[in-house]
Amino acid sequence: MTTTTSLGRDQGLDPDARTRVVLYLVGSPLDGGIVLGALRAHADALQMRVIEVHYDASRRVPAWQRPGLAAALGRIGPQFASHLVIDRTEYGRLPIGERAWLEREMLTRAGVIEPVDVAEWKIDRVVEEERPAAAARGLTAVSIQGTATAARPKLDWHPAGADVRLVDACTELEAGRTAFPGELLEFTRSDFALRAHRSLILASYAVRSTVADRWVRESPESPEAWLVYARVAVLRALRAARQGLPDSAVLAEGAHEACFAASGRMKTDPTPFVAMLMLEGPRLTGRVATPGPRDLGGLPGPWDLLTEVRGRDPHSREGFRRLLEYFTPRYGGSVSEMWHVARWAAAITPERSDPQLLELVVFVERYRELCELGQRRDGALMWRGPAAEQAASRAYDGWFAALPRGSAVYTGDLSLLAFALAKAERLTETRRVLARTLPYVARQPWALDGAPEAQLVRAYQRARAAGPAHGSGSAPGPT
Repeated sequence: MTTTTSLGRDQGLDPDARTRVVLYLVGSPLDGGIVLGALRAHADALQMRVIEVHYDASRRVPAWQRPGLAAALGRIGPQFASHLVIDRTEYGRLPIGERAWLEREMLTRAGVIEPVDVAEWKIDRVVEEERPAAAARGLTAVSIQGTATAARPKLDWHPAGADVRLVDACTELEAGRTAFPGELLEFTRSDFALRAHRSLILASYAVRSTVADRWVRESPESPEAWLVYARVAVLRALRAARQGLPDSAVLAEGAHEACFAASGRMKTDPTPFVAMLMLEGPRLTGRVATPGPRDLGGLPGPWDLLTEVRGRDPHSREGFRRLLEYFTPRYGGSVSEMWHVARWAAAITPERSDPQLLELVVFVERYRELCELGQRRDGALMWRGPAAEQAASRAYDGWFAALPRGSAVYTGDLSLLAFALAKAERLTETRRVLARTLPYVARQPWALDGAPEAQLVRAYQRARAAGPAHGSGSAPGPT
């Protein structure tokens, strides 16, 4: 692949000073990322510092790729760009939502140095040329030409994903400060998917100390303090159970009470009942399972808790996921039970809602089983079979097509979908899903095949060279 980029170079600078240039990017955002990688790698040799970036949002750039370019530009950082200039005519043609997302991305990610795509680069030549746009500003144009190998994505594994404010809140909570985390959670009182996501991530940091205990003592009427405390209590009980500690049952009982207390502070919030569902998987509370829906033959489980969740959030992302977890083989269930529960959830919720991804969770669980049994080849064949391919297609055509751009909740779900599509050899779709989520990714389920970074990079590079998508068949489920 060859990329040509034009730069304007200032005249009459001190020869010992770093040259100031203006970078014009036109075309594919992936090429743009590679160019930025080359400039970063060769900045010292070329004695240049980019001071402006002009982005021509040409119609040659598909809409789904534009966020990739925005992310690449957002990672130029202070060593290169001091500000961004976007072509206003083309920028005005972007949908309002996409414009807002791009602006937010540029603002929140400014200062991160690495671009989205980094490749091994060879600069073939650097030549000066006449360009009216540069001459009008008293600059001399420079054309940099080079070749690049396949790009490597830059990966960000932070569980907060693209939620930069949540990253800051985690840092604050680790330092023992609760004001900003409280404000961030209070903002989610009408967005239960975001509330569940943020409270779980915050709890995963707070569990390392006693900050949640102090927070609830200092703010006993705060729904946010109680929610984080309840989720921390649940995580402590689960950790004790994994370690086989004798006090796990006592911790689970205390966590259950904390969840009820959190629910009492904000009765419309389903998240405390979602947290209770986490305790049901390893059967820590000793509660008696209740009969399930007639369509599932009354399959016993924590259905009463799901009823509480659905009464507040009918399509709860984490609520249905925790219910499915209850039926996993590691907790005494089976893949067959998981499959029936996932199909039932898909049937009672809208086709573009979060529970539609549960079928892919079941396939991942079955793949995990086969790998542990030394039957990885059978697992690979399962993903290429019509049932798995059909489940991936439904998730891609329904859930992914309706996913709000810029949402910070779905890093793990996008990683799940990209993994399933890659395994099913749906590489064109894999590329589009990765373009939406990168650089924010989750280690699971990629870690099932080894080092998650190596697996993700391999899928990314294969997807970049992919041809058109192909069709799918139908089958009853994972076997």
